[in-house]
Amino acid sequence: MNKSPINTNIQSGSGTTTTTTTITTAPTATPKKSTSSLSFSSTSVNNTAQQQQQPIYPPTSNITQFAPFDQYLLALTSQDHRTRVEAILYLQSYHLPLNNQENGFDLVYTVKKQLSSEQDKNIRVQLVGLLKSLALDPFVESTSIIHYLLSTVIKNVHTSKKVICASLIAIRSVVQSKNLKLSLLISSSIQPLLNHPNPLIRKECILIFGHLVKTSEELDEIQMILVNFLRDPDFRVREASLRSLSLLFYRCHNLSINKIYQQATLLLVDSFEQVRLECIKLLWIFSNVFPNHILGTINDRKKSDKIRLVDDVFKKICNAVNDPSVVVRNCACKLLGCIYDVSLHYLIQTLSKEILFDHDNKGRKKFQIGHSRYSNAGKNQKQQQQQVLSPLQQQLQQQQHQQQQQQQYTTIQVPEGDIDFMASTDSSLSLVDAGATGAFIQGLEDEFYEVRSSAIDSMCELSLRNNEFAQKNIDFLVDIFTDEIESVRINSINSLRKIGKTITIKEDQLHIILASLDNSSQAERQAIHRLLTTIHLTNFSCLHATVQALLVNLQKYPRDMYSIFECLYKVATKNQFTEFIAEDLLRIDSKFASVEPNMDDIFYVAIMIVILNSAKNNNTILSLLPPYWVQHHLYFKDKYPAYFQQNIITTDTNNNVNNYSLNSTYEMKLKSQEDLTLFLKNTLSMLYGSNNGNDDSLYSLLKVGKFDQLSILMEEIQRNLLRISNINRILKPTSDFYLMFIKVLKIIIHIKKELFSSSNSQQHIIAEKLIKTSFKMQGLFIGLDNKIQSILYEIRLYGTIVLTISKMLNLNDPSPFASPPYPSNIFTNLQSSINIYKTFFKDNLMTIPEKNQEIMDTIGNYIIEQQQSNINQRPFKMQRTGINTRQLLLDKLIIFLKEYQLPQLMIQNQIKKKVVNTLMPPFEKPIESFDNLPIKLVINANIENISNVEYLYLQVNYLGKSQLYTIGSQYFVPIKPLSYSICLPIYVSLPKSQKQNKEMVQLTVNIIEIVPIDPYSTKILSFEHINEHFKLVNLRGNRISFNIIN
Repeated sequence: MNKSPINTNIQSGSGTTTTTTTITTAPTATPKKSTSSLSFSSTSVNNTAQQQQQPIYPPTSNITQFAPFDQYLLALTSQDHRTRVEAILYLQSYHLPLNNQENGFDLVYTVKKQLSSEQDKNIRVQLVGLLKSLALDPFVESTSIIHYLLSTVIKNVHTSKKVICASLIAIRSVVQSKNLKLSLLISSSIQPLLNHPNPLIRKECILIFGHLVKTSEELDEIQMILVNFLRDPDFRVREASLRSLSLLFYRCHNLSINKIYQQATLLLVDSFEQVRLECIKLLWIFSNVFPNHILGTINDRKKSDKIRLVDDVFKKICNAVNDPSVVVRNCACKLLGCIYDVSLHYLIQTLSKEILFDHDNKGRKKFQIGHSRYSNAGKNQKQQQQQVLSPLQQQLQQQQHQQQQQQQYTTIQVPEGDIDFMASTDSSLSLVDAGATGAFIQGLEDEFYEVRSSAIDSMCELSLRNNEFAQKNIDFLVDIFTDEIESVRINSINSLRKIGKTITIKEDQLHIILASLDNSSQAERQAIHRLLTTIHLTNFSCLHATVQALLVNLQKYPRDMYSIFECLYKVATKNQFTEFIAEDLLRIDSKFASVEPNMDDIFYVAIMIVILNSAKNNNTILSLLPPYWVQHHLYFKDKYPAYFQQNIITTDTNNNVNNYSLNSTYEMKLKSQEDLTLFLKNTLSMLYGSNNGNDDSLYSLLKVGKFDQLSILMEEIQRNLLRISNINRILKPTSDFYLMFIKVLKIIIHIKKELFSSSNSQQHIIAEKLIKTSFKMQGLFIGLDNKIQSILYEIRLYGTIVLTISKMLNLNDPSPFASPPYPSNIFTNLQSSINIYKTFFKDNLMTIPEKNQEIMDTIGNYIIEQQQSNINQRPFKMQRTGINTRQLLLDKLIIFLKEYQLPQLMIQNQIKKKVVNTLMPPFEKPIESFDNLPIKLVINANIENISNVEYLYLQVNYLGKSQLYTIGSQYFVPIKPLSYSICLPIYVSLPKSQKQNKEMVQLTVNIIEIVPIDPYSTKILSFEHINEHFKLVNLRGNRISFNIIN
């Protein structure tokens, strides 16, 4: 036997592992046997390697997530370390808060017992955390836990620092959440820990003191303790002291300004940003509580100055704007806007770019460092004065200046332009208000956009309270329009809009604002549009520049049409300079005949918005217009009712007779609101009848069954309602709702007249149409009262009964024993509709009509009888009784449909209709697509009267297919209540074209609303196959068409 080492490569999941094995082989062994032995040995080695690579986990405990409560109590006292930890974690996560007081008593007792005997400090910390959670439980008495932590845990000399700190955190949480009368006990117990060498323990003690103050004596004592710890060597203790002082104010206690203020201001230069952050917050509290408190200060010239505390705090927080920490700078910029009643002198200094130096007591010259245009202007004036002086006068001034220097300086002179900061107090220079100078300039130029945005917010808040400061910071807010961050630019625009009514924009500033309209961001452009509606235009040239800039913006970005129209409408209604630019805007000249422009031209519409809305305040504008403006206004006020007035009253007496008669006739046509309301009332009297007993109404004819006369009257009612919808936008939702109600009446009349003489398939289609129409009436309108909604539920119940009868007629057979009673699934939709109908009336405390209640009871009794008969009776007897009962039920349902009278549907309040106004894409040529590449389409629309935008989707239809796209919440920009503007891109992938040549494809995009079928049911009616719980509602005017070359 020979032994020879053989190297084998064993393939594993992570790579190739080389091992050496010793195989014993005979001299006459065949290769096959040797190979098989080798293969066997390699497999065994591979298994051994895999066993070695598997990690060894500790054994798991028997405790599970949903174990009984007693098992957790036993696991807390287990000898296994892992079992105790798991028990604590499971109790904190899944079993708190407790459900009864007995469990709380047992758990607290077990935790206390285990805490006294536990040796592992980490588990002791977790047990203390469990006690904290138990103390906050309503079924546990917190006082006993606080006593135990103070007497047993904290006072124990062998307790670790971690456990003491966890106990203090638990006590603070309990004291903060519950009103316990243990302040004296807690303060006396933790006061010795204030001298503990661990800073975390001192920090927690100080934070507890902030929650313990009850009386004024305790307040004075604790304030002195907290002030003393402002000088603690650890920054966490200093931060906790400042936070506790702020907490005393938030708990409605009076702080001592004389004891705290001077000590707190020293921490403004602390080395740690957390301390400086809490310090400026505390100083901000002082400025709002004691704004007029007078502080006595001594300046560098040994003179006493007096300053109000609010001004001193304002200067110190302004100085924090230059802090090296971005967190402190951001907080300082935010707090500046929340300081009230600051002196105007200090507010103006925040906008200065220069640092001023005062004269010392020897009268040394004043230095200026800075490059503001105000200081440069002063230097230029001095230079001009020196140029005006004669050479002899300049020489005399230089000699006098040299003599003054020789008399003043007895030490080595400092070179001109340098400042000797290290000299003595008598000869040094003093900074004048260095803290407030240029604070907002520094904030606006900060490298972090959060700081710049906070500075803009504070400037806006201060400007709203001081008009002079607001006028001076316009230039700085306008300069931010060029910031590289879009949110900062929009914030600056919105801030300027908020103060726009109190300031006057200069012409050069207006041109900078108008230049921002070229920005590619739609949100920024719309913010500029809103800004232009608030500012006051000083002259007609500013108005002309604004209108021209908006027209150029409309040409470049057509999707901003509605926002620009809104801006022009508001600018025109409060401006009286349109008279001077009207002819230039319309491009008309009295020497030449004017050509009537195209009324569909959006640029002409924008110009007419400006001119006709300005005529409300200046009637002389109408005399400048060509004669076709009357017909154009009639068209515009119907197509764009939100941007054109319904009534224009002309009072110009200088016009000729023709113009006057034309305008008088036009005025009479436009005064139609009251007439339209009366006209609608008369139309409804044709529908329901008047109070004087008119028998010619549609309802009266429907009761007596005169179906032949109904069609003529119904056509007249529809014609009147359509006329109201086309004329008046206020009454349009009401008239549209009545038009849909007329469709419902037509369907019900058709059911009563011709339904059971037609085929069952036609019955099914008519019933589906009735139910869908009622869903549209409830889904497309908002503001419907409970009475109207109950009628809509009744209409759906009526349609469901028609569907059920259609199914029952399909199952009927002339032979008496041909089929068993109706299957139970026939009445599923009907029973669901009945339950929904009853639930609505019950929730709204309404009474169900008597006839409806009778038919619902009949249907319910039949369903119950069928269920009982299926269980108790024999099959043959069940068939004989089932045929009689189902025929009786069918007869009752048919009688109910024929005798049914729909209640009068009267709208008592103003309702709104959901509308989507889409902007057609400005594509003159079709979009060309390529295989395997998606097409980018940009959708622009304004949505009105939508209460929940989460249900809105985009539906793309092409080549007989449809696809839904979600609309992210970030694309909805609110423009007014329940109205939004959207602009979002979608990417559509078209299938490959089978033709070699290019093919034109029509693609449409619809904005649809997917809403629940009914709030009282989770099931859908059988005729809806889109989703189990939802249906699609197409909103009006929401289609966008694209031509695609594929």
